[in-house]
Amino acid sequence: MIKDIILRDTEIIKIKILKILISLPNHAISNKEVTKQTGVSQFRLQNLIEELDTEINQHITDANVSFEYDNNYLVAHNLNFSHVRLLRLEYIVNSNSFKILRYNQFENNQLPLHEFLGTNGIGQPNYYHLRKELEPVLERKTIFANVPTYIDNFEYVKRRKLASLFYSYYEDIRDPFPEVSDTVDLLIEMIDGYMPVELSKANTAKLRVCISVQLMRIKNENFLKNYSVPMSLKIEKLTQKFAEVYQDFTDDARIDVQAESIFLLSVCYSQIVVKEPEKYQDFVDFNSYVQKKNQSLYTFIDKLLRDNAVNHQVDESTIEQKIDYILRLNEWLLIFDLGFTEGVPEEVYYSLVSKYPQRSLVSDEYVDKLAATFSMELSEDSLNYLKYHYLIGFMEIIPDDSVDKNVNIALDFTNSFAYSDYIKMVLRRYPSIHIDENLMEHTDIYMSDMYSTYVNIPQIIWPNLPEKLELQKFEKIIQTTQFNKIKAYN
Repeated sequence: MIKDIILRDTEIIKIKILKILISLPNHAISNKEVTKQTGVSQFRLQNLIEELDTEINQHITDANVSFEYDNNYLVAHNLNFSHVRLLRLEYIVNSNSFKILRYNQFENNQLPLHEFLGTNGIGQPNYYHLRKELEPVLERKTIFANVPTYIDNFEYVKRRKLASLFYSYYEDIRDPFPEVSDTVDLLIEMIDGYMPVELSKANTAKLRVCISVQLMRIKNENFLKNYSVPMSLKIEKLTQKFAEVYQDFTDDARIDVQAESIFLLSVCYSQIVVKEPEKYQDFVDFNSYVQKKNQSLYTFIDKLLRDNAVNHQVDESTIEQKIDYILRLNEWLLIFDLGFTEGVPEEVYYSLVSKYPQRSLVSDEYVDKLAATFSMELSEDSLNYLKYHYLIGFMEIIPDDSVDKNVNIALDFTNSFAYSDYIKMVLRRYPSIHIDENLMEHTDIYMSDMYSTYVNIPQIIWPNLPEKLELQKFEKIIQTTQFNKIKAYN
């Protein structure tokens, strides 16, 4: 079992080291600088560099490339541009894989990919091309080697959320869903015909991704409903042509081809990056609906982050960057995800909430505001889906355990030391739980294999190894206890 702390600590520090190497290839970097940016000791830094050297050399087969820690300096040897490009991809993959790995390592480790995707309403996708392109990364011999199902979940996230970033690293442009390639070609050709200048490769790649995603949504019978159009379009003829393509693509009478066409065109235009937007004024209003609504959310999220992050040594410039990050997340979730999925498994969501209650409160507050701002009428599953992903986003912003009030649990098992040790191992999955060896004044919960009439605080009795249902009940108890402590503290 991989401990949570490894993902939250060691791997993130490695990413910081990678980022330093990417920005300064073939340079020796002072240990003081690396220590300052990563916050680790010299001894630990040396160990991490050795691990990183081993990992990177699994991707870069050039025997001359290496990293070493010499005389308080971190040294990168013989890196060229192609090496740096691969390292940069490795950095992108790693920094975003935490979001799925960190939360799925306990909840989804027995849930096959097709069940995970099926629960989310999108069926089994074909991602052969991305698998081919990602093989150097997916075949890592580090943390991924022990968790094959996470690779699938991670690849799923990579395919959907980071495809546009990923494609910018390659000259050729592939389809994430080859089964809809012909329709994608036709729609891109139509868009290109209405553009004042030729589409760049990067813009074409982004269009291929977002059109493919929307067509697969239709193919899997997850139709558009209650989603606002994110942009004001000025091209009725193109909308009509898109509607005709949709009509040929599917004969399903349940589909509102006009609404789907407007939505897809809006998504496409929102993905096109142009240096001179005024050239496109005859085609689209680039002050998109989502962007306008984002502006109304800016003040709210600014206050939310300052209330929850400034007190934990997060500086002003960082908060500004994080606000941009959350607002970009709005674009992804509102344009892609709500049109593509119905929710996350309830047990996954609530398990995450029980582990990180403070950030869960922040996420809930923000999503409630978001739904009100965009006038969205969402099901409970869809709301949980949004809260789940914003919770992941806020965890990247708000520092770890300092904001979560510990739940203190006193253990008193008479069965055996081995049983007690097993329970401790279970409890250590939850970073906000503090284990008291004895019943103390600050103890919140008493846990034993026998009920005690002398204890006047909540008791959890586990005479036998807890089953899944008991663990779920336990998580809800932890969640309630933490919420009460946080509210009392605030």
